[in-house]
Amino acid sequence: MAYAAGPVMAIYLLSTRMPKLAFVGTNAWFFLCVNFLKLPFQMFAWHNINLTTLAIDACAIPFVLFGAFLGIRLVKFLPEKGFRIFTTIVTIISVIVMLLA
Repeated sequence: MAYAAGPVMAIYLLSTRMPKLAFVGTNAWFFLCVNFLKLPFQMFAWHNINLTTLAIDACAIPFVLFGAFLGIRLVKFLPEKGFRIFTTIVTIISVIVMLLA
């Protein structure tokens, strides 16, 4: 349930026909704001964030940086139409996986 907004946002942004860089930037800013709004609940109500989880998260930093580098390269490499096709396929796959989970 926590990631159900991803496909919805992708479908919305695809329907607006915005350029791929604006698509990626809008998506990133939207989820940055959403996740910052969830922080107080995660820390104080649900107690999901503590020193142990932060230490584990720190171990993921190299993978996050590698993923960001790879994502930037992929977005620059793909033409607009290829980006839309790729995003549509990945969105469909993610919806199917969520429905089966």
